[in-house]
Amino acid sequence: MRALKEQIREAIRREKEAYDLYRRVLASTTDAARRELTARLADDAARHLSIIERVCRKHAASLRTFIQHFVPETDVAPGDEAALLEALKSAVEHKRELLDLYSALAEAKEAPHWDEMFRELVAAEQEHLKFVQTHLPSMQ
Repeated sequence: MRALKEQIREAIRREKEAYDLYRRVLASTTDAARRELTARLADDAARHLSIIERVCRKHAASLRTFIQHFVPETDVAPGDEAALLEALKSAVEHKRELLDLYSALAEAKEAPHWDEMFRELVAAEQEHLKFVQTHLPSMQ
């Protein structure tokens, strides 16, 4: 299970990174549409973390200790529209990478509870990616 633990830690790190990025973007904009989009992105990342934590609590309690605060290097200054759009575009790429990771892990057949968790995260990321792609063009 060591390799699976590393993959779960990576998923946790990436979701925390996304959550922190979205919260920083949210703090840097006053545009209502952008605030709504970014708030939803942050809420979804937090929801994904809670899914992972719930399954870890039940099947791998030691992993909970690795859910630590992660602050990304990316910073968006208030009013910096170009940086804001780049951050949102990087969010799309980040979502694609997470979707690939979760899809591969769902197919790994480690154990039914892990497969189910990753399939749930795949579905969430697919819906999330569609939402971001639908709303991002209206932000430009």
